[in-house]
Amino acid sequence: MKRKSANWLIVMLLSAFVLTGCGVRFLYNNVDWLVIEYLDDYVDLESGQEEWLSDKISLLSQWHRRHELPHYIDHLDQLIELDLKTFTAQELAAQKIQFQQHGERLLIEIEPQLLLLASQLSDEQVEQFMKNLRVRHGKYQDKYQSLNDTEIRQRYAESIAENVERWFGSLTEEQETVVELWTSEMEVTVPDWVAYQTQVRLQVKEMLALRADADILSGRLNQILNEPERLYSDELIRKLHHNRGVMDVYLVQIVNLATDKQATYYCDTLKEWKDVALDILQ
Repeated sequence: MKRKSANWLIVMLLSAFVLTGCGVRFLYNNVDWLVIEYLDDYVDLESGQEEWLSDKISLLSQWHRRHELPHYIDHLDQLIELDLKTFTAQELAAQKIQFQQHGERLLIEIEPQLLLLASQLSDEQVEQFMKNLRVRHGKYQDKYQSLNDTEIRQRYAESIAENVERWFGSLTEEQETVVELWTSEMEVTVPDWVAYQTQVRLQVKEMLALRADADILSGRLNQILNEPERLYSDELIRKLHHNRGVMDVYLVQIVNLATDKQATYYCDTLKEWKDVALDILQ
């Protein structure tokens, strides 16, 4: 399943939709610069590598504009037409599939370019990348290691509330209560994600050590990108299944509790995103 593997570039390409003002088109048209800046946190590319990557991202951006923006616009229209009061778990499942499909199509386009970029890295760049990946994973561990389960669930609640408020504005007291119930039933997954990150680093290190062999590199990269669950522990799989079931129940409840003001906020936000997408298409 292709899920979280290309989140970094998906965020880069879709971030324009959550921005407003005259800078949106500029950001979209300069996504190559944004991606290179992001990669700089992991590895210093040589000038020739940056030029090559910029050209590839430019082509990807053109493809994205022609083929993906129409998908997003159609999806936004569907979201605008949803009846929040009668929104069901079945409708939520259908929406999750559509969002996943957006990511899958993008990943199909990205993977060949990631393969070529990985094959071009020097030994020094690989060492730098692995060091910075360990640092990034270490920051996640440091963020939670001093917290107990109750405190972690509080972080979960804050994150859920922030995400819901992006769609609906401020939550009502009743919705805040639902968020509390939601997080009280969640399984804490922090130690499981830390263990998963360790496995990812081992797999990436092995893959990059064999990057001179195109077939091996392609197979290993495909597994890392498209089969992340392969590295999940049985306990993480169980917890994620449980947490997704909890989410399905309580997210639907929160949506059903939307006030008229929240429904207007929701529609206005989606219409703004649609206007941005239409502007970029022109």
